[in-house]
Amino acid sequence: MAFKKKIRSKSKYFGLRDSYLLKLALDRSVIHVGCTDWPFTQENCENGTLLHLKLKKVSSSLLGIDKDLAGLSYLRKIIPGEYELGDLLENDMAGKFKKYDADIIFVPDVLEHVPNQKDFLKGCLDLAKLYRADLVLTTPNQYSIKAFLGILVGLDFTHSDHRVIHNRFTLETSLADLDVASENITLNYVSRDIRERYGVLLSLISKGFDGMLFLKPYLADSIVILIKNPK
Repeated sequence: MAFKKKIRSKSKYFGLRDSYLLKLALDRSVIHVGCTDWPFTQENCENGTLLHLKLKKVSSSLLGIDKDLAGLSYLRKIIPGEYELGDLLENDMAGKFKKYDADIIFVPDVLEHVPNQKDFLKGCLDLAKLYRADLVLTTPNQYSIKAFLGILVGLDFTHSDHRVIHNRFTLETSLADLDVASENITLNYVSRDIRERYGVLLSLISKGFDGMLFLKPYLADSIVILIKNPK
């Protein structure tokens, strides 16, 4: 068994995560899994950084799905629209959403919180197959240069609820278990805008590194998984 792997250069860096996702969502019917970003729902609504709020402005229709009842209750008051309480780890959860339409399904920064990776990925894929919609997931990158530099000065930005941090190779191994052709799966990279959460100074330092990521995308903050129209 080979443990030494060559990091592939074919992947691309697409800049900030939200900007990339909003381009994909423009004028499309969107399902957003993990829409509340709990426990930061209220904070992110107030400062305008909540992804669901941004998706509402560009999509033709939007359904938010989350297992957090408190977060959904808050969003229903602040951002009128369609919401469902649900957990894609539950059996046949995809069938609950048959009445909705979707061209694309977003599962941003949820995978790292889930204890059962295989069943959750299968639940995401079942939902995408229900609509024959594109499926987009994002998750923090184990090889993030900014996370590594933070550790060197004693700063750890890992969310307290994270169960796992992936790299490209662990994701490829997990995705190989799914019933989807490998040529329909692409893995690329994005960065996170951290100004509102970590302040101006760290944000400027972060943006300073983003320029080099077009040359070394595998050092970016997050990995993007795109599964095109699974059948």
